[in-house]
Amino acid sequence: MEQSRGSSSRLRFLLAVLLFELVSAAAAITRDDFPEGFVFGAGSSAYQEDVRLMHEMGLDAYRFSISWSRLIPDGRGAVNPKGLEYYNNLIDELLKHGIQPHTTIYHFDLPQALQDEYNGLLNPRVMFLHPLVYGDYPPVMKRNAGSKLPALTAEESARVRGSFDFVGVNQYGAIYVADDPSQLKRELRDYSADEATKYVTQPFESSRHQLGQEFKQRGLGLRNDDAPWALRKLLEHLQTKYANPPVVIYENGAGHEPDPSGGLLYDDEFRSRFLQVYIEAALQSIRNGSNVRSYFVWSFMDLFEYIFAYQFQFGLIGVDYGAEGRTRYARSSARWYAGFLHGGELRMVAPDGSRASS
Repeated sequence: MEQSRGSSSRLRFLLAVLLFELVSAAAAITRDDFPEGFVFGAGSSAYQEDVRLMHEMGLDAYRFSISWSRLIPDGRGAVNPKGLEYYNNLIDELLKHGIQPHTTIYHFDLPQALQDEYNGLLNPRVMFLHPLVYGDYPPVMKRNAGSKLPALTAEESARVRGSFDFVGVNQYGAIYVADDPSQLKRELRDYSADEATKYVTQPFESSRHQLGQEFKQRGLGLRNDDAPWALRKLLEHLQTKYANPPVVIYENGAGHEPDPSGGLLYDDEFRSRFLQVYIEAALQSIRNGSNVRSYFVWSFMDLFEYIFAYQFQFGLIGVDYGAEGRTRYARSSARWYAGFLHGGELRMVAPDGSRASS
């Protein structure tokens, strides 16, 4: 009996030491642990005067979107010189500060002329990832979507196969769904019904959901809870199913609802913790063989969000929308990210010497 208790004590001690070593190793991550040439950046909409803040933060790269309808209003042909000047000036300022420009050429603003000509995203010229790797859509997609999905000719299949340079990923959390084949019985259905699922949670719902439990506290406000395991599973899926393509994580961030009274948010430790667990997940995937090349925070500063307008903000840099000059101010997450990019540890060290946990 004494020998058994002694063995159990030693086992608990060894497990505790192992757990401490694993936590310590995770906490001590720096950007030097990433492969040579790995790019850290952030994305948003910005002006030339914001580039200095990017440089001070230590960004390797900055991602922004080119408004197609602003630059080429008719979709093709004549270029708007004022729009061209704006983007040229921004790119020149980025290069002057040693920051790589990463541009999104299409970001939900298809010129009306092309919408009318091609019927938008319903045109066969729009492809998904599967055809780019295998030359055709997956069987389940063809079965569920039926005639709504264009059939690729042999020539088209050959032309699209391998016709991409990298896969861009936007990751904000996890959405839980349940199997619902009854969706396929609907006479009129859109692409979401073709998925044959029902949503258990909605994007950016306010409360965390645990599998096997009832979903509670709906509708308490906007929030995206971290789910770094979802990023790891996605990267593993790309690695095993799609021949491990180069991956750029172009959007990853935590949002908050602004104070309705107009108060400014300076302390956003929740955002720092969110980014930490995702950066750690990206590194774990790289160590497991995933071909991740870059990581970008969304967003560099507060902006008009495509879905939420000004009701949900993601910025490392806050914007005082009540000030005439839209004053910028650094949140605690901006200082943390700058520290990490300048060689600091992933987890912040508290005054007592302990590190923040996920």
